[in-house]
Amino acid sequence: MIAQSNNRHVTRNAREWINLAIELKPRTVLNTSKLFYNYFIDQMSIKPRMQTEMQNFQWDLIFENLDKKFISSDTKTYLFSLINELIPTRSKMFRHGIAGIDSPNCILCGNLDTITHRIKLCNKSSLVWNWIKNLIMVRIRINTRDPEELIALQFNLKSYKKNAGLWLVCEAIRFNLMNYGLDGMGCLEKFKKEIRDARWNNKAVFAKYFKNVLNIF
Repeated sequence: MIAQSNNRHVTRNAREWINLAIELKPRTVLNTSKLFYNYFIDQMSIKPRMQTEMQNFQWDLIFENLDKKFISSDTKTYLFSLINELIPTRSKMFRHGIAGIDSPNCILCGNLDTITHRIKLCNKSSLVWNWIKNLIMVRIRINTRDPEELIALQFNLKSYKKNAGLWLVCEAIRFNLMNYGLDGMGCLEKFKKEIRDARWNNKAVFAKYFKNVLNIF
């Protein structure tokens, strides 16, 4: 990060943060960009707008769950983009007057394009979301009105069923956000294949955190 201090493409605000990091480095144990970022966020008490507006949510617990070791870094990227409202939905782009966006509605189904719509309401997304909902409630046997509730549940690492449910929810969110706008044909089968591939390629992780809970399809 500090090496970017002379980069002319860095924004003014970013350069100010970098210069502050240069001043702090000799006096602290901060030696990575991540540590500096966490330090600045903590010192400035910066919170995502969603966290400020929805104060009744258990945000500490949500962040703890989304940082579980069995959730991949790619999936975490989508989850934290979601929390920080960085997903460019058509309703958001339309509201900000982005060129070329002539409607706030979904290009696939015509309904209002929001984060919730992309995750679980759009025709394509709902196939994946309803599938994991059925899997979580019927096969894994976690009683929940909405799988998204698992993100805010408190449980320990030996809660294999809840771990598996949380992982499925996070993967469904990633998949639906990542594949928005693509041909919906076969999307559920594609998602199932990704789940099977993840299970095959991460046997040790699955055995440690899920046991055999996800060996059901």
